[in-house]
Amino acid sequence: MSSRTEEKPLKGSDGIDLYTKSWLPSSAPTAQICFIHGFSDHVGRYANYFPLLAERGVAVHALDQRGWGKSVRKSADRGATGPTSKVMDDITTLLQSYLPSSIPIFLMGHSMGGQETLYWACTGPQDVKKQLAGFIAVAPWIQLHSKSQPSWLKVRAGKLVSLLLPNHQLKSELDANVLSHNEAENVDWKNDPLCHDTGTLEGMAGALTRADELHNGDVSLVDYEGLRVLVVHGGEDMVTSTPASKQFVERAAVKQKTLKIYEGIYHNVHVDTPERLRDDVLEFIGQASASSSTSQTQSKL
Repeated sequence: MSSRTEEKPLKGSDGIDLYTKSWLPSSAPTAQICFIHGFSDHVGRYANYFPLLAERGVAVHALDQRGWGKSVRKSADRGATGPTSKVMDDITTLLQSYLPSSIPIFLMGHSMGGQETLYWACTGPQDVKKQLAGFIAVAPWIQLHSKSQPSWLKVRAGKLVSLLLPNHQLKSELDANVLSHNEAENVDWKNDPLCHDTGTLEGMAGALTRADELHNGDVSLVDYEGLRVLVVHGGEDMVTSTPASKQFVERAAVKQKTLKIYEGIYHNVHVDTPERLRDDVLEFIGQASASSSTSQTQSKL
């Protein structure tokens, strides 16, 4: 099965247009994914991965988050995600643009987007949440790896200053060499002008706080019928913490949860092992979709 792409704006609740791109199967999709990218990232970086899902019948609708990618209109927009409430609201808006859905719909994210996916799963509006078939977090930023972790003093100072200067921009450069085993892809990411490594104090403070709340259990998944979670992490990830993902899944009071650790794989799982990630995502979608169909049938009896 072939695939095609479609670009369109998503109007945020504040009237701001955000860029989205969809990868669509050539025939009617069997499931849909709403996708959230990570820090210094954009949907175009997944152009080699999303077709693998679309070719198997899964439509992917990916959002360039506020402050990133083609949602940036001017330099002052770079990294300007707004507070966590705005980040969560944008995710809700994306989901609602495809709801209600006659086919299963999933929320998926990578890195900071994986963090936001799990945070939304913990805190998102219940009426929207219960319309989803599951959540998929790849290399989620629940904690940073020690090689990428800023000092506690810098974190504390940044959070305090963010209250006074929320829109102040600062560079937070990632080491391209530890993103994947694919050197050409790492160089391409480093030279990509849309991967600008720029955050705001408010945005960075929000991401750090969300990570701590997920890690410490200040927010948590509340089980309900139909809640399904898949967390995937590279065993050699040097950007986000693999043990933190493992701890989060082990602690989650959720019946239908799955953890996949890919030994030897770096942070960008979709680059290092795209077919394996595709297969695990498709398996999760298939199981969740079958379970959802069974539940709907039983509820009608």
